[in-house]
Amino acid sequence: MAEDDSNALAEELARGLAHNVNNVLASIIGNISVARASLPPEDPIRNRLDAAERASFKLQELTERLQLYARRIEPMLEPVSVERLVSDVLARSESTVTCDITPGLTIRADAALLTRALLELLDNAREAGSPTVSIEAHADGSTAKITITDHGHGIAPDVAEGMFSPFSTTRSRGRGLGLPIVAAMAHIHGGEVQYKAPATGGAQFCLRIPRATTAIPEEAVTGHRVLLVDDEQALREVLGEMLSLLGHDVTIACDGEEALEQFQRAQLEERPFTLVVLDLMIPGGAGGADILARMRADASRFQAIVSSGYWAEATAQLGRDGFQAVLIKPFTLSDVEAAVEQALDSGLV
Repeated sequence: MAEDDSNALAEELARGLAHNVNNVLASIIGNISVARASLPPEDPIRNRLDAAERASFKLQELTERLQLYARRIEPMLEPVSVERLVSDVLARSESTVTCDITPGLTIRADAALLTRALLELLDNAREAGSPTVSIEAHADGSTAKITITDHGHGIAPDVAEGMFSPFSTTRSRGRGLGLPIVAAMAHIHGGEVQYKAPATGGAQFCLRIPRATTAIPEEAVTGHRVLLVDDEQALREVLGEMLSLLGHDVTIACDGEEALEQFQRAQLEERPFTLVVLDLMIPGGAGGADILARMRADASRFQAIVSSGYWAEATAQLGRDGFQAVLIKPFTLSDVEAAVEQALDSGLV
């Protein structure tokens, strides 16, 4: 088999695996999130749900890594609050972290991609045996300097030389993809990552990301008419319930034909949808980008979210095909809320 054919096959296998695994995980994590929201804060069942969610996200991280190396990613750059970014990262991390972040610091970034990079660095610190990790973020000229310092066993000089190369690892259970992913994420943002061995031991990584020159919208809009399109019944049900919990009026469609019928009916009744959530891949019919294009031909005054287990492909849709936000499967209630806010804040009319 030719090398190009082998690469194409590897890419297709990675995409297919990620899609199928993430569809299942989306249902699992979504139901966990809804179940947690129905429990009082002191209920001990929350601990079990938290453990199940963490385990599910571990599998999601593996599929994301596969996709990162299956194809090139084009970031959707926009103003991102560093405080909000770190807060979202800590919600998904098991590490004990102390933070020192300059209030109001804003970067020009793809939040989903930088979240992935910071999670990789926190995982790296935890696997190095560091009991605590510190994150500092301050302005440094035209860039934001985000520094992650751990107190683990450190990195040997000979290993440090090649640690940003794929599959370079000294750990028996390591995959050798974490630090190369960090370097790739920094590069596509027009930034860089640097490593330093502190005199007190451990490891320190510094991400430099360009600062934003435009402000972040201050307030999100809620309570909208939402059209949700997904071919998976379990996902339709749990995502629909999540959107309803967030205060939205949700209409559900299982394929492109039904979605367009619901969309056109809403237009005729002068009760148009202000937000559409579309699955990127719908077997046996038009995908999310095609459905959105047909909707845009009839009306333009609505926002759209692309939902998918194909991490790289979904992020590539932003801006290019008229989507304002991305919702990666699997997702939690807070992920859904963040995607809705991003879409609505991008210019709802």
